[in-house]
Amino acid sequence: MQDVLDEQRQFVSGQKTYRYLGDVKFYDFAAGFGYARLQDGYDIPPDVPYELRIDRVEIKPEKDGSVPRLRPGTIDNFLVFQHNSSGKFV
Repeated sequence: MQDVLDEQRQFVSGQKTYRYLGDVKFYDFAAGFGYARLQDGYDIPPDVPYELRIDRVEIKPEKDGSVPRLRPGTIDNFLVFQHNSSGKFV
């Protein structure tokens, strides 16, 4: 399923294997979303914000199928793409 979705996306880096490091600002597990800020130093287009929304459906599950609990200050890696319907970057 994820591979099918990835084929329809426009990734900021141009490829779905390139990931950006970012710091989790917050993540509300019950609501299923949060925000992260990309770390400085990336050469990204000026229209791409450094603060991005994280949706639960975009979080890669653990091997046992559970969704990791993201905590503020956690450094993680993120794919950054433009959402097809809204045009927003996630």
